[in-house]
Amino acid sequence: MEGSLSESWSWTQAKFGGGGYITGLTCDPTNPEILYARCDVAGAFRSVNGGESWTIINNGMTAKHHHLTQALAVSPFNPKILLRGSGDARDHKTFGSIHRSNDGGDQWSFITDAVDFSGNGATRTSKEMIDFSPLEEGFVLAGGYSTGAWISRDNGEIFSSSGLEGERIGLVKCHPHKRPVLYAATIGDSALRCLNYYPGMTLAEKLDAHHDTPRGDMGRLYASTDNGTSWELLCELAGTGFYHLGFDPGDESILYAATNRGMLVSRNGGRSFEMCTNGLPPDTLYAALAVSAHDGAVYASVCFDHPGIPIYRSTDQGKSWALLKEYTNDDLSDFPPYIKSPSDIGVSISTILTPPGKPGTMYISNYFGVSKSIDGGQTWCGHQFRGTETLCGESMFSEPVNHSGTVYIDICDHPPARSTDFGESYHLLEGLPGEGVSLVVSRHRHDFMVCGYGRKRRFTGRAAICVSDDGGKTSHETKLFKGKYYVQALREDYLSPGVFYAMIEGSLSTEAGIYCSCDWGETWNPMANPFPARMQTLPHREKWIDDELLNIAVNQRKNVCGNNQLMAVDPHEQGTLYVGEWTEGLFKTSDGGKTWRDIGQALPFGNDRTSVLVAVKSDEKRPGVVYVGFIREGLWRSEDSGESWEKIFPLDGSICNVSALALGGSNGESVLFASEPLDLCWCPSTVMLSQDYGATWNNIYDPHMGAICWKGIALDAKTDRVYGLTGGNGLFYAEASANGADHAV
Repeated sequence: MEGSLSESWSWTQAKFGGGGYITGLTCDPTNPEILYARCDVAGAFRSVNGGESWTIINNGMTAKHHHLTQALAVSPFNPKILLRGSGDARDHKTFGSIHRSNDGGDQWSFITDAVDFSGNGATRTSKEMIDFSPLEEGFVLAGGYSTGAWISRDNGEIFSSSGLEGERIGLVKCHPHKRPVLYAATIGDSALRCLNYYPGMTLAEKLDAHHDTPRGDMGRLYASTDNGTSWELLCELAGTGFYHLGFDPGDESILYAATNRGMLVSRNGGRSFEMCTNGLPPDTLYAALAVSAHDGAVYASVCFDHPGIPIYRSTDQGKSWALLKEYTNDDLSDFPPYIKSPSDIGVSISTILTPPGKPGTMYISNYFGVSKSIDGGQTWCGHQFRGTETLCGESMFSEPVNHSGTVYIDICDHPPARSTDFGESYHLLEGLPGEGVSLVVSRHRHDFMVCGYGRKRRFTGRAAICVSDDGGKTSHETKLFKGKYYVQALREDYLSPGVFYAMIEGSLSTEAGIYCSCDWGETWNPMANPFPARMQTLPHREKWIDDELLNIAVNQRKNVCGNNQLMAVDPHEQGTLYVGEWTEGLFKTSDGGKTWRDIGQALPFGNDRTSVLVAVKSDEKRPGVVYVGFIREGLWRSEDSGESWEKIFPLDGSICNVSALALGGSNGESVLFASEPLDLCWCPSTVMLSQDYGATWNNIYDPHMGAICWKGIALDAKTDRVYGLTGGNGLFYAEASANGADHAV
């Protein structure tokens, strides 16, 4: 792709306070103040102050799946050497990569793509898929989601296959006390966590939806006593998935296993297991397990569907267990405002860490961040989840009437949020519903908002439109869509106060389509259908758009596909509206929605299955100027209201995924877009800025940030500060430094 990095732009991560799933924790074995965290969508993080703050360590990552991290391991002999495994599934293929760092995570280098992982799939919380031997320097064991076990004898420089191909490996482990004993454990079909997302389907259909195939319902534990040369099946348990193994420090024959059926203990090296029922909730998923090196105490946590912070402790080698504590809000300190109760940090605990050398210190990670205790788990501190800004965003825009420094975002799993300090921090608009997916702020009426919300990806379906007239402090619902619908976009008419438009995804034979409100969002009426008769749903190729190309991870329909960019109101022509459909065309009405026509014949629809439209913008300063952004095909412009089109970036034929687009800036002449590195249509992650209507371009992205998946982008109307919203890595802002010239190309 054309363009080179402008060193005169600096990027800073905005403050939100966590927001996404930290699926694993580990620490430097020689320095317990140095911690590493992995995330299902954001890559990896490092803390050098015992978890008080974190920084991203993704330098060297280039593909989208590199940020979907399922394994993170530290060498016990040289803790500067790290290995990480990442991967995803698309097109019914699981794939992945192993990267290595020789400097504690500052820089990563690609090692191999022969091992597949599922970083944001059904096994994302299993521990661990890469393990350094603590007894033999340089020896590493890795496990693939379907590619079997792999061995390295040189700290991960070269890996070779060790068998077990086709098994759904959930974790691998080098025995900490017995060399050369290795373990590999698997997850049976029905033990996959994702399957409850697909009610009404057969098991085979559920696996297919997860891009997987039936592999049997047995969870198996394998052992090797010759460093992976051969493997022995120790035991198999029906309907079971092994998510974690722990080893008793005083008895090398005792193994603890966290499974979907409960906590298990083996007293014969893993050849048989018994259920731990004395004091533990049975028949539920345990993904977090820790054995204290200080006193041999065992800690385990129910993964979800239990109130409070469900951590249990055993001091008699698993014979009996007790809840660590019944917590109250008084036991929590320094958490972000959206953490309302102990249940918020206790839901879906993925890791319990008891670092060596620090008795009484514990860490847990969950959906929102990392929590720390220094009194054996009696109280917990969140340190505001500083640095683990892992939230996933859908859309972003700056305040529409030149209120410099005000930015709005739609984000997954939370209500919309707003920044009033030039994108440096964001606060939830808690009067708006959770799962906000699109938002518009009125340019005609101070503090008036229209918000679309709902969650299509869980297949239950409930979408609605609500309005707020007090800046998001309170709101009320005005239109409910019952079923599998989704508010794709909301827009306000520039020239007619009180007029708003909505684009609703779903079945076109029922309630999906384009709607208009003429009374400040209180009532909504369907407009004429702009789409061709062959379309039954919006999107037309729904599975391709929502399940394959644009979503953040397999099995999460309509999750972080990007939003609120496929509709544009002409600011200069009364009654003129543009509506884009991902694969089928660009449609225009000039009479307020009574009639429509397709103006996209000259655009690159159909060039490739990945040639998908994702953004439409009208220029507020220049009449008749419209921009559209495509996956694969880059940025296009019309200067005659869509009658003709020209490609303006890139012009060298390279792939460019314009996933977010903004216009304006202080001179009104800036064009800004961001490109994400999709696995099914790869190009580098970039942010391109033109301050002369697209005549010249400046790449202002910093590749040290890794393979950022951009979903929203905005320009400050007065300062030209750039705001960015990502799928997994939170929020950023960028500005030109005082020194250095832009590198225009």
